[in-house]
Amino acid sequence: MSFSKVKGQKSGNNTLFFIAGFLSVVLLILVFLSKTSESSVDQLIQSAAPDSSAYASQELVNPQTVEKPQEEEAPEKKKVEIIPLADSTVKVVSGEIISSDTVKVSIPVEKPKTEETGEGKIYFYKIKRGDTMYKIAAKFGNKPADVMAQNGLTDMGLQADKEIKVKIKALHQVADGEGLKAISEKYSVSTNSIQVANGLSSDALAAGVQLIIPLK
Repeated sequence: MSFSKVKGQKSGNNTLFFIAGFLSVVLLILVFLSKTSESSVDQLIQSAAPDSSAYASQELVNPQTVEKPQEEEAPEKKKVEIIPLADSTVKVVSGEIISSDTVKVSIPVEKPKTEETGEGKIYFYKIKRGDTMYKIAAKFGNKPADVMAQNGLTDMGLQADKEIKVKIKALHQVADGEGLKAISEKYSVSTNSIQVANGLSSDALAAGVQLIIPLK
């Protein structure tokens, strides 16, 4: 074998060793980079994920076992004893519980303004909006002309909230247990006339109330 041939074989072997070494280095670098990349990805995932340790100490609660706040009991409703009132001068100012289901109402009664004259009893009626001379006269059993003469009026014009004089038969204070029928018989006036004169909507009466007794 010639010297030149041996030299060529050595040169070829060196080239192969160099290539093999280069490839080994490249492979190692790739493996290293791969591991580094996986480690970075794991760290990113761990940092982004919520810390579950905060939930580890919390006990799971069955929603059926959670106590509901007690609802406040609705206050017991009381029935109110409705007392019909005479005219519009009586006002309800207080209530007093007399049993578990009834409220008794205490009412101050203002005595209607009246006076005695030689022609009989006079009631000072407070004119309301919508009143006319005919309505007021009929309400108390008077004639319109008599009401005008009693008040010195020359026309039938009326002004709300002013007082006007009308004749009445009497002023009656209701006794305990006294009924409207008994009162009407006492004064020979119909129960309906007494209801109209006093603005009553029923036959029920409260003791102590002052009733206007119309002329008829």
